[in-house]
Amino acid sequence: MALSGDTAAGRLAIIAGGGLLPSYVAEAARAAGENPVIVALKDESERCWEEYDHAVVGIGDFAALDGLFNRYGIGRVVMSGSVRRRPEWREVRPTLRILMKVPAAIRTLLSGGDDTVLQMVIRLIEGNGRRVVGAHEIAPDLLAAVGPLGAVAPGEEDRRDITRAAEAAEMLGRLDVGQG
Repeated sequence: MALSGDTAAGRLAIIAGGGLLPSYVAEAARAAGENPVIVALKDESERCWEEYDHAVVGIGDFAALDGLFNRYGIGRVVMSGSVRRRPEWREVRPTLRILMKVPAAIRTLLSGGDDTVLQMVIRLIEGNGRRVVGAHEIAPDLLAAVGPLGAVAPGEEDRRDITRAAEAAEMLGRLDVGQG
């Protein structure tokens, strides 16, 4: 299949942090006939992306990111990989649209947990007309199947523990304290 990368939803950009996940997502996109653009986060993405259209962008450089998205006709964005740190203020290069949201962004960066900051970034990207999609939408094979993964199924006591653990995970998610 030819790699046009042009779908009704627009070309795919993969914002690549650290680890292997960005590579898996890029390979799955290619296997599905996409021609993704890789936006490697400076000082986060370890991989060389020469076989893809790509650029290296500082973690807070929204102006460069928006310019890349416009140049490549990006309609969908997937964020994948680890990010070890938040940008420092001197690294942030906002667009005019983002400048109007600075007070809320400052509050979020100073007081929000990782999920709150991530949700803010998603709103900023989607506020510029792109759709943020999950890595599992591009690479569905990354998800585990429903049910036991091995030969041993959980017993009744195990199921109670699983239920309690799921409730605790949901509560931690609502409190945005899962990684700190």
